Amino acid sequence: MGRVTKLSVKNFKSIRERVHVTFPDRGPLVIVGPNNVGKSNLVRALEIVLGESWPDSFQPEDHDFFSRDRTNTPLEITVEVEDVVHASKYGNIPIEAFLLRHSDGEEKPFCMIERNGSVNAFVSNTTREQCRAILVTADRRLSYQLGYSSKYTFLSKLMKKFHEALTADPARVGALKDTFEEIRATFEGIEEFSIFAEELKKQTADFSKNWNYRLEVDFSAYDPSNYFRSLRVHPMQDGEVRTFEELGTGQELVLALSFAYAYAKAFHGQAEGLVLIIEEPEAHLHPLAQEWVGRKIQELSGIEGIQVVITTHSPAFLSVMNLEGLVVARKENRATRVTQLSRASAVSQIRPYKVT
Repeated sequence: MGRVTKLSVKNFKSIRERVHVTFPDRGPLVIVGPNNVGKSNLVRALEIVLGESWPDSFQPEDHDFFSRDRTNTPLEITVEVEDVVHASKYGNIPIEAFLLRHSDGEEKPFCMIERNGSVNAFVSNTTREQCRAILVTADRRLSYQLGYSSKYTFLSKLMKKFHEALTADPARVGALKDTFEEIRATFEGIEEFSIFAEELKKQTADFSKNWNYRLEVDFSAYDPSNYFRSLRVHPMQDGEVRTFEELGTGQELVLALSFAYAYAKAFHGQAEGLVLIIEEPEAHLHPLAQEWVGRKIQELSGIEGIQVVITTHSPAFLSVMNLEGLVVARKENRATRVTQLSRASAVSQIRPYKVT
């Protein structure tokens, strides 16, 4: 099960000289600092390499280079990983890192670094999916992540897992088909629906009769390519179904965390590595709710296969028990710099108290 061990960024947005962030073995990675020091740029770099869009589709604009100067190259993002393998005809090849590099004349900006140091530009989706990132921005966008607008959304990934588990049992698939046929028969008992469905089939057949192939349509209560795709997530309040637009951003965060927690529990040790990135989890939350979210983030990041990264201004998410996951961001000469204090270096800087 893949996991991220280190993020390195250079010449990207507010980041000039190479910045390194090491992920802790346990607990969340907490990036803290004032506004406009580059916290979001760090997590954006991680999302570009491991997020929904394929990294090659990222075409940097002027503002993506440090100081809005395209001569500040190479723009480079390196995500070091462990337990990620690339399947090839020579067997499983251990992968050391994913690299996105933009400079003059770069033909294939995205590649992977193999354990032996070889650079391989032919990255498969299967390889990259072993360690995926999902970003929950400050405005949450939960309706997007809990929808089917792409195969990379949280809900799409979850339902794909359910579908694979369901179709592993042919008898269960057969029983489900019979049940759905009964449901469809109920719909066809509505006269208006029946007339519309028959007319749609007739007209489609008529319009496509001169084609080399016959176009057909059918109303079905399920998608045979993915039985679970018809399921939706609906928030409820006081027994009433609500829309995501009716939720406050604080409520959306709680739902997002709950969803991630349930996902990790359901597929403990089975799902691919997941990096959940949350920007400003304290936003719009009461101080007591911030404490609850802080505890839940600690619990979530302790589950195998789940890594949590947050950017924050709140002390509710800072803990001396997790120094190795604490990254302090700042600006020096208009450039983002970070300080990450390991537990060992923290201990070495504590002066012993002398009793006299």
